[in-house]
Amino acid sequence: MMAREHQFNEPEQVTEYLRMALTIVAELDPPEDLRGICFAKAAELVSAKQVFFEQPAVIPNLRPH
Repeated sequence: MMAREHQFNEPEQVTEYLRMALTIVAELDPPEDLRGICFAKAAELVSAKQVFFEQPAVIPNLRPH
């Protein structure tokens, strides 16, 4: 089984993730002691990625014996 990972971590994308996380936290306006936790979780969820697992295809041997 092969694993493929799609990363979306260009600097511009990271900046956008952080802006989005800040916006989410500002809209929620959590208590001061939870702001850091909320920001970290929002950034994690906004920047989440998918990992796909694929079984390599078996190519039959078509040469005559």
